[in-house]
Amino acid sequence: MKHLRCLITIFSLLLGSAGALMTESITPIQADSSYPTNGTPSGPPFQFLGGYLVGGFSQQPADINTISDQSYSLTVNGNRGFFDPLFLNNITWYEYGDNHKWTQVNQTNLLPATLTTSTHVTQVTTRYYQAALNYSGFLSSKTFWSQTAKVTISPQAVSATDISVDAASDTLPNGNSINMQAILTPSNATDKVTWSIDNSSIASIDANVGTLTANSDTKKYGPVKVTATTANGLSASKQMYVGALQDTVVPEGQTATFSVKGFPTGSSIIDWHQVTPDGTDTIATNQPNISAGTGTNQLKNGILTIKNTTYAQNDYRYYADIQLPDGSQKATTNSATLEVIKGQDLSLDAVPNFVFRKSDQTPLSISDIAKGTTLTASKTVDVKNQTGNYDGNDRNALFVYDPRPASSGWRLSASMSPFTNSQTGQIFGGHGGLATLTMIDTTGQAVGQLVDNQTNTLIKSNSKPNLTADADLSPSTLTLQPTSLVTPGQYDATIYWTLANVPNP
Repeated sequence: MKHLRCLITIFSLLLGSAGALMTESITPIQADSSYPTNGTPSGPPFQFLGGYLVGGFSQQPADINTISDQSYSLTVNGNRGFFDPLFLNNITWYEYGDNHKWTQVNQTNLLPATLTTSTHVTQVTTRYYQAALNYSGFLSSKTFWSQTAKVTISPQAVSATDISVDAASDTLPNGNSINMQAILTPSNATDKVTWSIDNSSIASIDANVGTLTANSDTKKYGPVKVTATTANGLSASKQMYVGALQDTVVPEGQTATFSVKGFPTGSSIIDWHQVTPDGTDTIATNQPNISAGTGTNQLKNGILTIKNTTYAQNDYRYYADIQLPDGSQKATTNSATLEVIKGQDLSLDAVPNFVFRKSDQTPLSISDIAKGTTLTASKTVDVKNQTGNYDGNDRNALFVYDPRPASSGWRLSASMSPFTNSQTGQIFGGHGGLATLTMIDTTGQAVGQLVDNQTNTLIKSNSKPNLTADADLSPSTLTLQPTSLVTPGQYDATIYWTLANVPNP
């Protein structure tokens, strides 16, 4: 029987009054490939080591919902590629109106380029806008066309009833940008949308238009949760990944894969590299049991497969050299780590150190507690083995490893202590039982529930041999019942996990 403890930090409770920032009611909405175009939109640019190997629009114009006679703005930014003509000539804006024709409405020679205008309507009306970016040289010129942006104009304000978040890709190589898309219901809702992320150390986001930019340092990569929040309080999130490669965790003996994502269509892998902990760099595909195959978007050799992993490969790192579509430029991905979990016996190899916060990342207040609220988990490094007394991880990972071919199964249970103010020692609500942790995996399936009253709860029971269970519990929530017995400070609780080598009590 194995017993693990982990720390669960719930919130830092602050006293204070709420404030509001007044902004214009302009809402970025999802782009649509069916929009009319004045010129064929160019492919996305690609940046590497501070320079653009492929030119184009690094910031696209975002779709907007707005109100009659209210000013609205569209902004683009762009960069020339390594082999593009040297001089910026102009940026021209075009509008597609009720006459179903494209008309030039603005021209400038400065980047970023912003078009600001307004329209009077008596019924819901649409306008489309597209920008052309022209570079010229002594003997040549090159024009990039932006995506088409749709502006929906309503006679009066329309409140959103639902929101979701999407993006053209869930992976963003270091140094590059992507437009996040807020999809509102109804489609002409005019509520202002504000954007935020949970990990500013690896990416940044424009709070107004949702342009997500990955850190250019290839050592900074990993998941980042992007959240869109409407002015009337609706919110939704999407998990994005900074870096073309992500870390992989597998039990010893299992197959591990690394997949390159986010590079332009038509790219191909030249070589995969393997780097040992002592820094020895070799071609990975020259090693036994390692091969490369077609990856996402038909990327040649875009997936690296490592069969029959051994614990000796733990902490090996892998990266890829890539040929870009024009055939003249090369780039290198970030390097990602292979973590091999060693285990000959039944083992509980990972339990999460949860941190819960409000979905909009604002401080939790006394008034929130008085009404009752639900908090969401966030990935963070500030509780990882904070005191040396906890065995949890900061990736919200749960992992049970059972390599035994003739086992009778196993049983995983857990209990949670009451939440206690780490400064005052006060128990949340005066006694346990007012906080419910709902553990949810990334498929949306509920793994189990714990109440902060030390009740032991069965999480999973397995009666089959040689069965490994793993889950990413990042979508988990914590529901706090209304109470007035709470004081400012940080509230912590401890989850006690017990893994027994029998399937039944």
